[in-house]
Parts: sequence; structure tokens; C-alpha cells
Amino acid sequence: MLLIGESLLVVSNISSLLKTDEKHWWLDRMYLQDAIRTAKRSIDPNTQVGAVLVVPTGIGVVLRAWNCVPCKLIQAGYPIKTEDKNYCTEHAERKVIFDAVQNGLKTDGMTMYCTWASCAECSRCIINFGISRVVTFSSLIEKTHEKWYESVLHGIKMMRDCGVSVIGWRGDLGIECNLRFGGKQITEKDLL
Repeated sequence: MLLIGESLLVVSNISSLLKTDEKHWWLDRMYLQDAIRTAKRSIDPNTQVGAVLVVPTGIGVVLRAWNCVPCKLIQAGYPIKTEDKNYCTEHAERKVIFDAVQNGLKTDGMTMYCTWASCAECSRCIINFGISRVVTFSSLIEKTHEKWYESVLHGIKMMRDCGVSVIGWRGDLGIECNLRFGGKQITEKDLL
């Protein structure tokens, strides 16, 4: 684990930190489709992210969430300016965990499917709440904007170091994608 002031090894291809999982390919594909549909609910003008919590024993989806400004902040007039959006927006990964806790659900051992994972803050939350497996798109991790690159790199490394299996998925999703990511529209071909 890195301490403050330590340098992070340069990783030219961040997706090389992700595992692959051919055994669960069809199940991962199905739940990533759900994460895409969930992400489309986000009204974020720059990046839409969806997260889905799943019990791996076959029960299925427990909760879904997308990146958004919490209702109480909207009622209080936030974000005041466009540049304040990042201070006010709750990331999908944390939101789905907070929603689980608010509903009295235990997240230990659950799998999280998300369209883009996970900054260092979201990773700490994933680790602390016992999520055992995170599945995301390798191709979107590779397209991480430099503004978020170091945080995502730290996040992936922290999850791996704490025993969370971080899976990078690549393949044909079989559904239309059309999400905003880093200010650009991405489609299913961007996920291959």
C-alpha cells in the first residue's frame, strides 16, 4: 500500500491491472447491460455512470444507482455553478452502497457491476463495505481522462491489494450503449 508522498509506478496501460474472468462471461455481460441501462438515468452532462449490486448466489440485482446530485443538495440550490458539479455529485458506486446501507442490507460478498470504476474514494467505500468483486469495462478504464487517471489507478490498486477481485470485461454487449463519457458520446463499439 502506498503512503502519502510515495510515488506510484507508472502504468502505461491501466487496464493491465484488471483481471479477466471467462468463467462468468455471460453473467457479467448480462449485469453490465443492466449497469448501462442504469447509467442512462444519469442527467450528468459530462459522464453517465451506473452501478449495480448483485448477490452472487443467483438472487440477482439487489440495487441500482447512477451518478447524480443528491436531492437535498438540489433542494438547497446546488450545484451553484457548473464547475461545482464535482463537489456535489455522488458517484454511482458509493450511491448504490449508501442506498444498500440505508435499506438495512449487508453488502459483504456482493458483486458490483459498473460502467466505469472506480476512483480512490469509491474504492475505499467498496473495500470498507465488503464488496468482493467489481466488474467494469476495460475499454473505458483505458479511456480514463488524465484528470481522473491517478485516482482510478490508486483505486484499482487499493481494491486489488485488499482482496477485491477487479474484473475488466471486453466484448459485444448485445445492446445499444449511447452514454456520455468524458464529455463524448460512446457507443457499443467503444466497449470492444
